[in-house]
Amino acid sequence: WVLKQIVEEINDQAYKKASRVPANWYLVFYAKPTGRMTIWARPWLPVVIDHKTGEVKINKKVVITRERLDVDMVFKGKISVFSEPKGPFKIVEKHEALPASGDPEKGLQVLATKTWGEAVKSNRGDIEAIFEIALAPAEVPGFAVKYKLDNGQVVTVRDATGYELVATTGRIVEHWHTATMTGRVPELKRVKPAAYVEIRKELAEKLGIKDGDWVTVESPRGKVTVKAVILNPRTGLGGPRMDYVFIPWFDENKLANALTLDNYDVQPYFFQPDYKTCAARIRKATSDEIPKSDVEQTGKPKYSIRV
Repeated sequence: WVLKQIVEEINDQAYKKASRVPANWYLVFYAKPTGRMTIWARPWLPVVIDHKTGEVKINKKVVITRERLDVDMVFKGKISVFSEPKGPFKIVEKHEALPASGDPEKGLQVLATKTWGEAVKSNRGDIEAIFEIALAPAEVPGFAVKYKLDNGQVVTVRDATGYELVATTGRIVEHWHTATMTGRVPELKRVKPAAYVEIRKELAEKLGIKDGDWVTVESPRGKVTVKAVILNPRTGLGGPRMDYVFIPWFDENKLANALTLDNYDVQPYFFQPDYKTCAARIRKATSDEIPKSDVEQTGKPKYSIRV
């Protein structure tokens, strides 16, 4: 009914038919008859489509660059978002590269006939290669993202092996952003005094974690120690997926950005930081990680920037 009655869906199907795009595809973005644009934000593969024949080819080539911060550009305001390089960086090296782990096309074929677990077990490298050419996400839980450069060198851009979960950050009802105002309201502070991590009931049971336990959430970049809130999605309270944990970022003493990615989008010129999700793992906190007071900082990045 939705496909036949909703105008956006009607326009969507008409566009795909006219452009010879498979009907079950989500397009990156395209113009609608209304003059507006529809953009689908999800992981996708870069492809080249022949709109006359409908032939689709996966683009396996990626460009790997090594860039250096140009301090002079920053302080003199010479940053350009319309020409290369986009941002305050100078390109030191630039290479064409291919997935180093396997064949992404073979990985897609395997996923068409096997479950995710079966496919990863039998063709892990080919599955990994899918993410190595995907335009998103930048980090894949449990996988490394590696490329073979045109000079034969193999480089690892992201390595999340051993981090099988996804940590997602966000706001909550009681506190707006970093609680600079809402943190001064006694009742709101009483209801949500400190950051925590929401864990699905089944995952908590598997890890031996109980509601109120101090736990440490780790990513390839750092860790933060907070109390666990165990939720059952089958109740009215909701809760995260089995492979997700949620951490609010209002608490200045429990910094969730010790976990988050340090990359940002420069195509075309958005400069949008990727703070929403990252690969993670969770465990019970050790005695030396448990804070002695609410104001003790438990977010510990593996590196820092000093000016």
